[in-house]
Amino acid sequence: MPCARNCRCCASAGRCCWPAPGPGNRPCSPACWRRSTAGPTCWPTPCRRIPASPWSNAWRRRPARPAQTVSSPSAAAALRTPRRPWRCYWPKAASLGVRDDDGAKLLFSDIRLAARLVLIDPVANLGVPAALMCATGMNGLAHCIEGLYSRERSPLAETVALDAMARFAEALPAVHRRPGDAAARGRLLYAAHLSGRVLLNARTCLHHAICHAIGAVTGVGHGDANAVMLSHAVAFNAEAAAPALARAAAALGADAEAAALVPALRALQAAAGVPTRLRDIGVPAAALERIAAKTMRERGLHYNPRPVSGAHEVRAVLDAAF
Repeated sequence: MPCARNCRCCASAGRCCWPAPGPGNRPCSPACWRRSTAGPTCWPTPCRRIPASPWSNAWRRRPARPAQTVSSPSAAAALRTPRRPWRCYWPKAASLGVRDDDGAKLLFSDIRLAARLVLIDPVANLGVPAALMCATGMNGLAHCIEGLYSRERSPLAETVALDAMARFAEALPAVHRRPGDAAARGRLLYAAHLSGRVLLNARTCLHHAICHAIGAVTGVGHGDANAVMLSHAVAFNAEAAAPALARAAAALGADAEAAALVPALRALQAAAGVPTRLRDIGVPAAALERIAAKTMRERGLHYNPRPVSGAHEVRAVLDAAF
């Protein structure tokens, strides 16, 4: 039976419609969608309840496609496929990592995990210790440097990396000096956001391979591992990636020479107050051999500009950082 014009279809009642709210009319539930047609009547339409969103009531009023419009089996299958959940992520640090109980760092990749909205709020970030922000910021800086010399990268990765590196060079010391400065934290968070964009267009290399193994074996935070290892991984790749390292040095405000990057990174470590030795972050000497062996199983080695011939080369890098 047809409904009155400008009726409402109520998700709570299923396949039905009610008159629009007014004197003597039965009110609809808050999760209803209003349906109007060009003709004098509107027909009952199946509605789907959508979780309330704090952003707009419009998100609660999205109807399912009417079944009568399906004209093929493939279209019917598409209607039965669940819509991607509406996810909002609110990062509180400049990077993050996941480690399971068995000491393995896991990577989950699926389009259904992708955020449809990311909120970067420097005021909410004020409760995060400056030491954690600066250490995780060094991880973001590492994304940029490896994005410049990775064997699999795009021109977009290089462009974004250079922009982000200049921002890290200013923001990291500023957050260390003024932990309560929301503007400085905002600049650091934006640089970290750009470094994430680099990873969309480049693969990580030896540096991140070592840091993954350090975290998996010892439980040390990913940011601290990055802060310590970055200059040593760069030194390992100095000859194989000299042009890229020269560009990175210039982005950090140093001379545009590959040899200038390691001193620039160590100066930035000091200015940001981050750790500089593995022993200072709780990595025992006895774990270095296991870390080196575990690094050799990391896929990032394939993208490193300088081939890694064996665990002994990784161990030499770890010894220098210890």
